[in-house]
Amino acid sequence: MDDASCILSEHFWKGLPFSLSSNIFYKNESFHSHEHSYYEFFMVVEGALLHTMNGERSLMARRSICFLNPEDTHELQNSNNTGQVHIINCTFSKIFYFDTVSMLRHDLEPVPESFSGTVSNLPSSLWEGLVKLANLIQFHRGEYSPGALRTMFRGLCLDVLLVMAEKPGVSDCEVPGWLVKAREKMMFEENYIAGLKRFIELAGRTQEHLTRSMKKYYDESPTAFIN
Repeated sequence: MDDASCILSEHFWKGLPFSLSSNIFYKNESFHSHEHSYYEFFMVVEGALLHTMNGERSLMARRSICFLNPEDTHELQNSNNTGQVHIINCTFSKIFYFDTVSMLRHDLEPVPESFSGTVSNLPSSLWEGLVKLANLIQFHRGEYSPGALRTMFRGLCLDVLLVMAEKPGVSDCEVPGWLVKAREKMMFEENYIAGLKRFIELAGRTQEHLTRSMKKYYDESPTAFIN
């Protein structure tokens, strides 16, 4: 077992088959390639994460979720496009996963053979609900019984599994190229510090056009994205 596997060995909360944690990657920080024996998903709540999963590299911005099976290998790194990257990491046992998936079979047909993968650009209302529930479980767990925590976490897992199955986000291939490139450039510190004016310059469109496009494809205003 390598160092990463040792670090990421079974580390669920005492008496529970899962755990949640917040992790920050500052500039040049990374977590090298690893795999583990449990299921995991993580949510990017701030910054832009350079993520390599099973040999394929992608840039995960805020409002992205990645779901990993035990056999998946991945590496996480600050993209250095932003000052820091903040993720919420959720891990859980195989038994808890299969019990949860069995609940989906009552309502979702067909249930995917695997939920492994990444979904980006989740609608703001859906995203905010997921993050709020994850933070409630993570930072207020002392206020709830183990049974209540299991129920709350299972609800979070069901929501995430449904997201992975239905993929409600917007694919970059559907977004105009000029907007994709402008958003990527705005992740660099010198650009987002310059604010909305710089975003408009990079987009090469009027503020009204930029605002309409951001609302249509990313469900947020240019100002909200910058903030």
